Amino acid sequence: MAELIANGYKESNEESFFLADIQEHSLTDLELHIFLDNQSYAEDAIGKPVFDLIDPLTTYSVLYPTVNNDSVDCEYMNITQPSEVSRMTIGGETGCFKCKTCLTIVDLISDAKTSWRKHIFEVQIDMLTAKHQLADFSLARKTLTPAVQRFLDRMRLMFSDFDASNGRLTAGYDAIASEIRQVSLFGLYALCGMCGFALILALSAFAHGILTGQRKLGRTACFFSEITFLIAVVLIGVLYTMSVMAQDAIVVLQRLDENTYAFLPSTQSAEDVNRLLFDQNFVEATDMVETLAFSDTLRVPPHPTPATDDPDRFNFTALYDMPTLFALEKLTANSDQALVELFAWSEDFVKSHYDGLQVLVFSDSSTPYNGTLHQELLNSTIQKLMDPDGDGELVTANDLLTIQTVFNESWRGVSDEGTSLNKDIQSEWLFVAQLYFQKQKLETYVATVSSFIAKIHPLLDELIVKTQTMEDAEFQLKAPVEFVTDSIRASRLGDCNYNGNCAWFRAALNELFDLFQQIVLKAERAAIICAVSAVALLLSVLSTNAFTSRQRRVVVKVYSAN
Repeated sequence: MAELIANGYKESNEESFFLADIQEHSLTDLELHIFLDNQSYAEDAIGKPVFDLIDPLTTYSVLYPTVNNDSVDCEYMNITQPSEVSRMTIGGETGCFKCKTCLTIVDLISDAKTSWRKHIFEVQIDMLTAKHQLADFSLARKTLTPAVQRFLDRMRLMFSDFDASNGRLTAGYDAIASEIRQVSLFGLYALCGMCGFALILALSAFAHGILTGQRKLGRTACFFSEITFLIAVVLIGVLYTMSVMAQDAIVVLQRLDENTYAFLPSTQSAEDVNRLLFDQNFVEATDMVETLAFSDTLRVPPHPTPATDDPDRFNFTALYDMPTLFALEKLTANSDQALVELFAWSEDFVKSHYDGLQVLVFSDSSTPYNGTLHQELLNSTIQKLMDPDGDGELVTANDLLTIQTVFNESWRGVSDEGTSLNKDIQSEWLFVAQLYFQKQKLETYVATVSSFIAKIHPLLDELIVKTQTMEDAEFQLKAPVEFVTDSIRASRLGDCNYNGNCAWFRAALNELFDLFQQIVLKAERAAIICAVSAVALLLSVLSTNAFTSRQRRVVVKVYSAN
């Protein structure tokens, strides 16, 4: 957190982006993007207008073919099954027979809604949630930085006070330890040297005294033994003092464990050192939990996944796409292709029957139907063919009556005066007219389907632009915001009372405690050894002195003249 406050987030151009600035932009950069504000799980305010445009298509699903077999592809099936006649006959079922690529419009719209709900809707909710979280984050722009700064200042004060107190104790300890170390070390070296020299001198005095009976060397040995004895006595005092001081240090550590207030000038610092000593959480103790709680929830999409921590940005063109529905729109925009692929329409079949009708009426030389009216009814336009009475109603009973009236003349040289031929003409006209009427209905149907689906494109295009713009604004905030949250989370994870983060302080005190105990033990042992040495030296002095006093003195005889 110290780096966050001091340096902020550094952009690629090395410009610093401080915490308060990040919070400010979290509000200002997104406040104009309001089109998702009413989006919710309760009501899909964005998707409703889109699907309201295409929901009426469900009423047009009657003519649309259903799936009979979803395991056979259209390109591999025999389209002549069922037969062309039964397929094209009015009243017979029309459809994409045994084709898994033909789904009902109801299913297509349902699939589009499901895909919308699973994909783009969730992205919209994530973006809206991020906007609300960023807005809440920005509300604390005047208080968050000062709060974090106060927290850091408190931590620095604790370490400063503790360092000052520790420095005083350390300086005193170092001074005394240095002096005692020098005295004890050189004293022990001197004691060892003097003991060795006194031993050699005593042995020499003993041998010399035995051989010569002189005591001068013995007295010298006594003198050095006495000096060594005095050094041993001094070392006993020094080592005992060291032991007492180490015990005092242990008492100091125990007092620190029991009452930190006695060692620090500030009550607050003493409390914080006590928390550090007992591995207690500083964020909780300083009431910073609510202030820093946003770091656990604030996220800007796209979010990390189990597969990657750096996911790709959203492709909104793909997310707003409805491939099967738009494929149907593209297909129905071309009516000739749509009639073939969706309804297995056979134009050759229709044309052959239309040509057969003309052959019946016009090819025979004995035909009575060579007039302009006959040509107009059968050979002018398909519209006229389907509406011979011109009332605007196609292939009705009145139209059939008109055909029966017009094509009811006698044939020359034909048995029954052409009555059967006339009936064939009338029957064939009805069949052909119904085929063309069915084709017109199917063309109207596919055109309607295409127009309904096409209505949603402008709305989707607008949504793509708006969503992309909002996502761009959020994505610009993603890196600095995540720097803030990551920094705070890292600090919180490094706080005490988590994973033994502050156990090092207690471990350091325990290590010092063990060290001082070892010093006490070793100082006492060394003092005892020195005491034994002093006793031995005292006995040596007494023994050497006794031995020396019994040596014969040199008698000097003085003779006088008289």
